[in-house]
Amino acid sequence: MHPAATRSIRVDDSSRPPEQVMQDVFEQYSDLLALRTDMVRETSGGKPPDMRTGWLLWETSLTEFLYFEQTLIAPLPEKYYAEWNATPSRGARKGSKSLWIYERETGKKRYSVTTSAGVKIQPYFDVPSPSDENLYYFRVQSEPVDSDTIQIWVSSATAEAIRREVGDLGKNRVSKAIERASEASTVRESSALVYTGLARPIPITRRAFEMLRATWEGVSDEHCAQMFLDTLREMDSN
Repeated sequence: MHPAATRSIRVDDSSRPPEQVMQDVFEQYSDLLALRTDMVRETSGGKPPDMRTGWLLWETSLTEFLYFEQTLIAPLPEKYYAEWNATPSRGARKGSKSLWIYERETGKKRYSVTTSAGVKIQPYFDVPSPSDENLYYFRVQSEPVDSDTIQIWVSSATAEAIRREVGDLGKNRVSKAIERASEASTVRESSALVYTGLARPIPITRRAFEMLRATWEGVSDEHCAQMFLDTLREMDSN
């Protein structure tokens, strides 16, 4: 959700009944969506606007991602009810008051409206089922191939550098090099990531993959592989 579509909301008086504030917020939100739809219509070459909200979810390891879209439509007040939610102050953290808006039919919370530290409306969503054709799942690194093979993805330049260091990119050769380097490595923190070129797959054993991720704590296969290379070069120089 673009920040401009969530922060252009005003709550003038948070002491009013929640249903009144919800009506006011929905009116502002609907006007904003209508304005943005008109802006898209003016630049679409006569095509009717298909306004959507896209949601991208990811793991903290940046390994697996989910993406899906929802039609962006103005909410009808009669389909919702609202309640005030007050959070008391805790230590140095100030208390806050939010408007929670629920769907009448399901009782699910669908919007949250903050009234302090930047007023905004936050939509909520349901993640589609795995069988939904509109749900996109993708994995961008460390792809399992079979019970004992993990395929890591690195740049062409990094793959070529590994090949020069260990002889070839065969599963056993690279896996054994990772195991040796893991035992000798003094690099435990992420170094600067340098990305070059398109990605190439390199198969390694599951044991080698676990050692790769545990020894060199990078943000991706490419980052771990570059630190693995640093260790190989350090070993060669000693």
